[in-house]
Amino acid sequence: MLAVLAMVLLGAIVAVTSSRSRPALQEAKLNDGRIVQVAGVTIGPPHSMHKGGLRNALYRFMPDGFKRHLGPNFSAGFGFQHKGIGLWLMCYDPALQQYVPSPFSKAVIVDEHGCEMESTGNGGTSDSFHHASVLHVSNFPRDREKLTFRLYNNFSGTNALGEITIDNPVKAQNADWRPQALPIMVANKNVTAKLNRIPPQKGGIDLEFFENGAPSQEWSLENMSFEDMLGNATTTGSNLCRKQNAWKLKTRLMRTPFASFASNEVWEIGEVKLPSPGKSMQMSLSNSVAGVPLIVQCINGPGSHVFSNGVCTSSSPWTNGMRETFWVTGTKYRGKHVPLTTRASDDVTIVVTHDSLYPNRQFMMRLRHNDRVVAAARGASSDGVAYYYDLSWLVPPAEIPPANTPLRAEIIVQEGREFEFLVNPKDYRPTQTAL
Repeated sequence: MLAVLAMVLLGAIVAVTSSRSRPALQEAKLNDGRIVQVAGVTIGPPHSMHKGGLRNALYRFMPDGFKRHLGPNFSAGFGFQHKGIGLWLMCYDPALQQYVPSPFSKAVIVDEHGCEMESTGNGGTSDSFHHASVLHVSNFPRDREKLTFRLYNNFSGTNALGEITIDNPVKAQNADWRPQALPIMVANKNVTAKLNRIPPQKGGIDLEFFENGAPSQEWSLENMSFEDMLGNATTTGSNLCRKQNAWKLKTRLMRTPFASFASNEVWEIGEVKLPSPGKSMQMSLSNSVAGVPLIVQCINGPGSHVFSNGVCTSSSPWTNGMRETFWVTGTKYRGKHVPLTTRASDDVTIVVTHDSLYPNRQFMMRLRHNDRVVAAARGASSDGVAYYYDLSWLVPPAEIPPANTPLRAEIIVQEGREFEFLVNPKDYRPTQTAL
């Protein structure tokens, strides 16, 4: 009896491992006879199909035939700015009886007004047998039950390769928005923002700021995005339908390095002399600013520096031919993974440890010379352990203080102000020249 069962099991294994059939997935035929399959549909800014469990744990030990039969096993993850759909698309070639590298780099859907809405990002992955293009679609007619996308390859002409239709996983209702006529005034506490025209991009916005009723130069636009009545969002309005009734322009303002701040937002750390190229000045200063605990680890002169847990371990001065770089690797030390971060910059870099502040709060270091603000550091790269801020001079080159000049350093943590404007898409001019 056991011998019979073993023979049956062996026959099943042979049948499966010798099978070259594709897994049962939603599919459609392309114009050239190949087949597009939907390996998965995910939702979010981040997208991943990786799942735990016994199947994934045993996958790498399985015979090749089993792997082909069980279907894709993608471990890659992708991140994009706005929430949307992730289309994981594979391409099967019946003539070759195998999956081929996925050719899809763009998906386009047409809304009820005839506006074409394109995917806003893409990536690729493979498990050796299956290959997928991952298309991030953040803007689409979210009120439809079904979504039909035309598929393109950006490197093979303008003709569509074919179409694929999926069920809408994030069906939404149209909001009832009414646009306001320009100029639009919006208040947030004691600050008022006046929008004079709709910007095509961040640098082209025409905003005036008022604090306590008086014109103010202490605020600047930190970021902005457009949202339509279905929840589609984009950094510029060029990928939204301009035939809708209204868009929401969402902006976040931060105070400039020249602004005044409350005493609890500022930490005076005293005088510092900026390190010369290739040198590192260890600080290890800690405090809580505006309720945020932080540690200023070190200040590094222009050059290439290697960090372990935020501490500089080696340096070399900036030279001609160097490139701006930021990458994270790691090493093993006593059985533990130790991250190593390399930061190369022709600017002075400040390394700080703190919790994530994005998007509502912002870190800034500013430097004063004779009470004049001459430099500031804000906006950072992070390796998951520390944040790396590059210093920018705010005065003309001829007015930069000489090397070794003592500068008064301040650490600032501020909270931004958000302003939303309901605008008419017809007032949007995508070809406007930035101010």
